[in-house]
Amino acid sequence: MLHLTPPRLLRLIDLGAVCVAAGLLVSTAGCGAGTGSTPQWRQANAQALEHADEPGWQAIAPSNAQRWSTGFSAVASDRPGLPNAGLGLPRVSADGQWIAFLDAATDADAAAVSPDQWVTGRGLGGVSLWVRGVEGEGPPRQVAAGDVAWPTWSADGSTLVFISHDADTGCALGLHDVVTQRTDRMSVGLKKMLTPSMSPDGRRVAVGGYGEVADQSLIFVVDLDTGRALPGPPPTLGGAQLMPHWLDDDTLLFIELDDAGGGLMRWTVGSPRADPVAPLRLPDSIFDAIHLHAGVAYPVSPDGRYFTYYAPGRDQLVWVALDGGVEASLDPGAQAGTWWNDQWFLVADSEQLALVASPQAHTPDSPGTDTDSRPQMRLLPGRWAPLWADAEERSMLLVGQDASPERFRLIQLWVVTK
Repeated sequence: MLHLTPPRLLRLIDLGAVCVAAGLLVSTAGCGAGTGSTPQWRQANAQALEHADEPGWQAIAPSNAQRWSTGFSAVASDRPGLPNAGLGLPRVSADGQWIAFLDAATDADAAAVSPDQWVTGRGLGGVSLWVRGVEGEGPPRQVAAGDVAWPTWSADGSTLVFISHDADTGCALGLHDVVTQRTDRMSVGLKKMLTPSMSPDGRRVAVGGYGEVADQSLIFVVDLDTGRALPGPPPTLGGAQLMPHWLDDDTLLFIELDDAGGGLMRWTVGSPRADPVAPLRLPDSIFDAIHLHAGVAYPVSPDGRYFTYYAPGRDQLVWVALDGGVEASLDPGAQAGTWWNDQWFLVADSEQLALVASPQAHTPDSPGTDTDSRPQMRLLPGRWAPLWADAEERSMLLVGQDASPERFRLIQLWVVTK
């Protein structure tokens, strides 16, 4: 049985504490102009990256761009920074337009928030939720003044979903519309909730929910039209259910724990039971297992074939095939990452941001081994956590340590033809 002692993977939820290489941004000379309207990277006054590995950037460019013979440049622009209160990484909407972040009261008497409190909902009075445009036009707006946790985005980027705790009125589902700036707080009859996920059509939100004992958490599906929380599938392995993720409007992936590491489950809404996909390597306690996606905001590959999670006992990210459950691991020390496209994955460790060939693009030399010889290309030195990437836009958003330890630095990168 795997058991982790406190502070339970604090490295994962404090990936903002990174070393940013000085002198990374240099002159823009040599970067070509786009055609038609002014490209986004020019509007942002992006500058060339001196240390970028051009073959690596060429590999992640869209396939049609690889036919161009003039070469590629990586250009970057600083976006306005964000508070780093040790409450986890900011979350970027899937369209790359909005960024949500948590902040904490600066009162010297306020106690630091522990990872356990994300599960219990207690002691979050000083934790507030904010949202702003990635480009930072105008000040951020406060979505919730306190007692908030688990912000996540709808598939279309229009709604910020979160869990709201209140000592008097209890736990509720928070829904913030970024266009109208309206926030609704919906009580759904569950005493405690965590890890929300909105269905692609915006009609349902799946959550982990429990009454008194966190390790008895079960999956519930909230119908947003009626406000009712309907129970999900009964337990198969016997441990806590958490971390739901929608594959489509009616199909959920979720984690179920047991004393052997737990398993990845698939469930269709309305079905009497969930089907096992693959065994996982997770702690048996929900208080330790909640960090499996602390550094991975979008765990499923764009083609829906692979699921990504962090295995704490091995200190590495792992891919699980949703068809057959075959497992492939990244190198130890990889704690944050996101998909670039079906063929490539951006991965961060303590030394660099790298581009790694996905299982779809590479067959390992020794099937069944934990770490194989898959191609990997260094993109940037230092510790950078990728929050979002879009191969069609040839862009990614990275967070790192600012000059002040209480701040995140946020930069946006583009792949540009010369």
